[in-house]
Amino acid sequence: MIHNISKQTVISADTIYAENFFDRSRGMICRDFSTFDGMVFENCRAIHTFFMTIKLDVIFVDDSYQICGLYESLPAWLPLIRNSKSTTVIELPVGVIKRSKCSIGDIVNIKTEIFDKTHEQILANKVLVNTETIIPFTEKPQ
Repeated sequence: MIHNISKQTVISADTIYAENFFDRSRGMICRDFSTFDGMVFENCRAIHTFFMTIKLDVIFVDDSYQICGLYESLPAWLPLIRNSKSTTVIELPVGVIKRSKCSIGDIVNIKTEIFDKTHEQILANKVLVNTETIIPFTEKPQ
């Protein structure tokens, strides 16, 4: 899961990570977002959209997990989309940048791990109301 910490929004709930040579080379070629909703390329500063059949929203993230580049609705057949500050690239379905209210400078967590119930609550935009501290607060004796 990818979470925009600054805006408290979910960017991608079912993310795949292009970790091996084949997945990184293929990327979104001959794929769509029917079985996942985001693809992450770590150690990456540039992408292309050759041979793709869909448009993409693309987020570039720097080494401090700050958004340093945003591209909405990128068409197919672009030879190079690059951001020299980037260390991670996130490819998403069109409309996600707008829906998740992402902007330059936002901090993102690209590997959020949460439990199923919390995941459902986040996706339903429900906020946990009752919170308790582990250590109870007591007044200092006088």
